[in-house]
Amino acid sequence: MLFTKYTLIKPNAILISVCILWMNTAISSDTAYLDALEAEAESSENIESANQNKKEEKLDTTAKNKQKVEFEARLSNELPATFRTYKMLSDNDKETVIATYFDNNRNMPKSTRALFNLYFKVK
Repeated sequence: MLFTKYTLIKPNAILISVCILWMNTAISSDTAYLDALEAEAESSENIESANQNKKEEKLDTTAKNKQKVEFEARLSNELPATFRTYKMLSDNDKETVIATYFDNNRNMPKSTRALFNLYFKVK
C-alpha cells in the first residue's frame, strides 16, 4: 500500500509542477500580448486626437479668415487711408488688430487705436 501511495504522489507532483510552469509561461506571454495591445490602443488614440486637432484648426482658420475679410472690408470702405496703414503691418499685428475689433464688439475706433499703436510701436 505504501508503494502505491508514493507512485500516485509522484505523478501528481510532476503534473502539478508542469501545470505551474505552463501557467507561468502563459502569464508571461500574455503580458507581452497585452502590452502590444495597449501600445496599439494608445497609437490609435493619438491618431484620433491628431485628426480632431486638425479639424479644430481648420474650423479656427476658417473663422479667422471670415473675421479678417469682414474687418478688412469694413475698414477699407469706411477708412481707406487707415486701411493702407493697416496693410503695412506684420501678419501678427494684423491679427491683433482684428482680435481687438471683435473682442470689443466690432468697435472700429478701438481697433484703429490699436492699429496705430502697433504701427507707431506705442507701448
